[in-house]
Amino acid sequence: MGVEKLTRIASALVGTIAEAGARAREFGTDTEFREILRRAREMHNLLIEALIENEPLSTETLRRVAKTTENSIDELEALAEMPEEIVPNASP
Repeated sequence: MGVEKLTRIASALVGTIAEAGARAREFGTDTEFREILRRAREMHNLLIEALIENEPLSTETLRRVAKTTENSIDELEALAEMPEEIVPNASP
């Protein structure tokens, strides 16, 4: 796997996290939000596996993206655990 593919995975992951955040703001932590979040976690796991398998191609930027996206996913997962009525910015 080349740097280009690692970068595409990272880029898609960032987009999926943004999609999950937008979904939560508009609709709360509904089923669709949870599915998007599940996909984000799977993509993150793929990115981590790819970085481990391709250590020589693992750039500082990609490692930073991996850590930042992990933190974002963790925050979204914590949001998903909150009762729906206290989810910030969720529509009633």
